[in-house]
Amino acid sequence: GLNHVPETMTEWLAVPEEGLATVTNGKIFMDKCGEFTKIRERLLEYYPEQLRLKRLAANCALAAQAGQYNYLRCYRRGEGVAAQLAISKFITHVQAIIFLLNRSYRPYYKWTNRRMRELPILGAEIASALEGLTLGNGNKFEKIERISARVISELKREALSDSDSDYLLQHAECIQSSISDPMLSKMHIMNE
Repeated sequence: GLNHVPETMTEWLAVPEEGLATVTNGKIFMDKCGEFTKIRERLLEYYPEQLRLKRLAANCALAAQAGQYNYLRCYRRGEGVAAQLAISKFITHVQAIIFLLNRSYRPYYKWTNRRMRELPILGAEIASALEGLTLGNGNKFEKIERISARVISELKREALSDSDSDYLLQHAECIQSSISDPMLSKMHIMNE
């Protein structure tokens, strides 16, 4: 809905990520006045760093809640549908984390895992692990924990977190605490 690059955090927050992925992918065949190309080049610089950190913190917290916490509780209660929904939410948030780590906009959900395989930071590895979580047999909670451990390892490698916890929520809190933007720092940790 904008005819310019977002200028404020409020504008950035209002733009659907799928739209950003669409406008920054593919080739430009004609742009005689160069207006679209200028906007696209600015969008390719990615989110402002403070917003990237906020979204990273939120997605880590939401992945922890869905996968590391709620999945096992639902499974143990015999709530198969709820357990499957928890896995689905975990996958969505882990995918978001991988795109944020790679500073690449996440496309429409049906293309996310395919596109994620092309990303250099954990892309192919986590895409395969997520497929194994949905298609494979075996202990899904252990698979969730292995995926979480790989994400945590990368967060620590990039000095985004210094927590020694194996729970993604603690890492989300570390990331959230590093946010200096007044508006973003006051938002609830699970709010993107």
